[in-house]
Amino acid sequence: MTLYFQGGTDNDDDQLYAKVNDVRVLYDGDASAVTEAQWHRWDIDLASLGTDLTQVAALTIGIEGSGSGLIYIDDVRLY
Repeated sequence: MTLYFQGGTDNDDDQLYAKVNDVRVLYDGDASAVTEAQWHRWDIDLASLGTDLTQVAALTIGIEGSGSGLIYIDDVRLY
């Protein structure tokens, strides 16, 4: 899976994550990327998650922490 995200300079630098069904993976780049007003590419190897990808019921993208701000998500691609 590939997705692109962009944050805002007023954001707190909390941890970005994606969750497929109940398996969560943390963004493996610099945590401060969520505070930058430029697009970042995030590649996630779905096969490494150890979940049955033929039975995907939910995809969640979120921020861990109690901060505030705005995140834009674009071009989510599953392959």
